[in-house]
Amino acid sequence: MKPSVGRTVQTLATVFPVLTVIGSLIIGIVYGTLIGQASLGLGVLFAVIIIAVGCFSAWVTNVLLSGFAEIIQNTNSILTAQSQARTAQSTMAPPVYASPAPAATPAPTAFANSSALVRRGFLSLEDGNWAKADALFENALSLEPENAHIYIGKLCAQLHLTHESDLVHFWNSLAGNTNYNRALQFADPDYFKTIERYSMTPEQIDAAQREETSFSGFVTFAETLGSSKEILDAFQVRESAMPPQLRQLVGAKLKECANNERMYGNMKRTSVRLLHEYAAQEQASVPPANQPPTAS
Repeated sequence: MKPSVGRTVQTLATVFPVLTVIGSLIIGIVYGTLIGQASLGLGVLFAVIIIAVGCFSAWVTNVLLSGFAEIIQNTNSILTAQSQARTAQSTMAPPVYASPAPAATPAPTAFANSSALVRRGFLSLEDGNWAKADALFENALSLEPENAHIYIGKLCAQLHLTHESDLVHFWNSLAGNTNYNRALQFADPDYFKTIERYSMTPEQIDAAQREETSFSGFVTFAETLGSSKEILDAFQVRESAMPPQLRQLVGAKLKECANNERMYGNMKRTSVRLLHEYAAQEQASVPPANQPPTAS
């Protein structure tokens, strides 16, 4: 809205009431004179009324026009401030944001380097390059001296074997071997069981396999589990290798313990105790006490 509009309204608010008062005075005097010729008192009264109405109208007009002029001025002030703000914003230099620093590339760890060396070492074994394989494993040991797989790799290079699994045929060459003993020393429990068999005779391996698949071997394994539910799951995996009668009785008891865990909490100790009882009965060839009678 243009500022001239506000000034025009303000001028009207001053001039129009003055003109209204002057006009009412003139009208009042003229009509008062005309009426006063018939009655002086009535003419004066009529003139006063016209002048009073004119003055009141002038006052009301002044108030309305002054208020309207003030509104126009306030609106102009707001619009002017907004325009100045937009102008300042458009001329303001855009903010400069610092680019994020690129993420630092992590340096290769010793473990990653040794793993690469170990993989290359085993590939060299497959190629029959024993000297290169041994050198790679030796370099890997300088980075990771307690890695059992590296010692097994050096052992394979020493015996000229292309694969670790071939060690099972060289059980009579492992006793007292430094690399083999180091591998046993640093192996985790699972890998220890694997490489321990490399030094067993074929008869010992067969006996160990029979022990693992026997019921007594399962009892030993069950002691490492955490609950009756886990024992039941492991039993169901192996039950096909167990005698049918034992499979039925033990399976029913383990299911009962696993179901009771939901109400009474962990029942592992009860399950293991039952397994030991059945194992003792199996070794003594005595049928379980709760075996149902067979038809004669």
